Amino acid sequence: MQDFYFLSNNLFTTYTLQEEFPKLYDFKKDLSSLFSKLQALYDTAKFDSQNEHQFEDDFISKVLQILGWHTIRQEEKIIQGKLEKPDFLLFSSLEDKKAYEKTPFFQCLYQRDFRIQSLQYRY
Repeated sequence: MQDFYFLSNNLFTTYTLQEEFPKLYDFKKDLSSLFSKLQALYDTAKFDSQNEHQFEDDFISKVLQILGWHTIRQEEKIIQGKLEKPDFLLFSSLEDKKAYEKTPFFQCLYQRDFRIQSLQYRY
């Protein structure tokens, strides 16, 4: 197996990268148009003058949209037994997001059967 010298963390094993990921993802897919869209958003000078909310609006939310995520912002959620308010809730499909939005608030706090991820980042 090839050694991935550029990985200095324990997030993925070499086996996962070489054997499992190729079964899940199409690494031969041309992503140049997607990458161009992401590059067009990147503006260091603009980011330096923004607060966290502006940065989320102008960059993070647009990146997530380009990557195909459907989002809800600043929604309270029980995560590992604690009431949290992640920056974004991520849905893999628009149908999952709509179903979540139709669910009463209290049920949404505890519901785990949606395909949902939470995103909290440091600005």
